[in-house]
Amino acid sequence: MYICKMSHSKSFFISISILFFSCGIGKDKVPDSVLPIDKMVQVQVGIHLLEAEQGQRTIDQSLNGTDTISFQSVFKKENITKTQYDSSLIFYSAHPQLLDEVYDKVINELNKMQSEEKKKK
Repeated sequence: MYICKMSHSKSFFISISILFFSCGIGKDKVPDSVLPIDKMVQVQVGIHLLEAEQGQRTIDQSLNGTDTISFQSVFKKENITKTQYDSSLIFYSAHPQLLDEVYDKVINELNKMQSEEKKKK
């Protein structure tokens, strides 16, 4: 009978633990070594704008092999290194809730920029 109670206790503890973590109660915090969310948003916006610009280039450039995108200009503008960006991207990729938060803000920022451009026309 004691073994049965122990088993129920373990099951209860595991169930509570799963519930606790799945509800986001133990929300991930961004370590100091990782770019903060707002900084990551700025970097991602810059990268997506650069990728969009690259997409507008001609087929000739792509055929000549000159279509490689370098994000160094974005890193320089945001005063970060490629290593900082790479390690931050790895962290956020391993924490989907935080990555969703980053991309929600990236999408909002890009939409805002698009609206402002439409107003100018």
